[in-house]
Amino acid sequence: IFGLPFVPAGLGHVINELIDRFFLKSMDPQTVEALYGPDYTADDIVGIYSACYKLAVFMLLLVQMFRMAWQPFFMRQSEETSAPETFSQTFSLFNFAAAAIFLSVALFADQIVAVKVPILDFYLVDEKFWGGLGIVPILLLAYWFQGWYVNFSAGIFISETTKRLPQITLIGAAITIVANLVMIPFFGMMGSAMATLLSYAVMAMLIYYYSTNAFEVPYKLVSGFGVMLLAAGFYY
Repeated sequence: IFGLPFVPAGLGHVINELIDRFFLKSMDPQTVEALYGPDYTADDIVGIYSACYKLAVFMLLLVQMFRMAWQPFFMRQSEETSAPETFSQTFSLFNFAAAAIFLSVALFADQIVAVKVPILDFYLVDEKFWGGLGIVPILLLAYWFQGWYVNFSAGIFISETTKRLPQITLIGAAITIVANLVMIPFFGMMGSAMATLLSYAVMAMLIYYYSTNAFEVPYKLVSGFGVMLLAAGFYY
């Protein structure tokens, strides 16, 4: 009862992570030419998108490291009377760490990709892929919301209401599919990045709703959005 919902929930996560490449690959040549010029094909766009997507791994690493420490921590603390306040403070601290990662990578993406690997004499990301660096801040924000999803999951685990997880992730997957279909013809790979951001933002808000109903925590959500908007504002 507790574990089975993770199977469809995992399917939703896989769709969110991978389906955008399939939509980009299926772009018709006229759309590719209109957005990027006659020298590019749909396969080229997928390659550029995938290469630049790798820079978002810096935020993903923060989220994954946090997840590994967070889950055993909140289960151990859940019986404490101070747990709600502790969880709220953890969320605030996570946002400051995420803001630091966002600004460091988004502001210096051009310099990061231009770092040459010693001896092997090649860039971290080949020059021919640098044209897609505009998607990096959008994807960093998407994974920031994934970090929120991990933060808010505490109430779901503590209350053992994991049946909510597939509902949330499959809604996110549906948003990803629809948003890709709608936005790729107009924005290309930027549309795919925005679809990912929208999906993770909705998933974070859904799990916040269900989690705080199951286990009340005074998350400073307005402050969290404030930190995110401030960081994005500094970048843009």
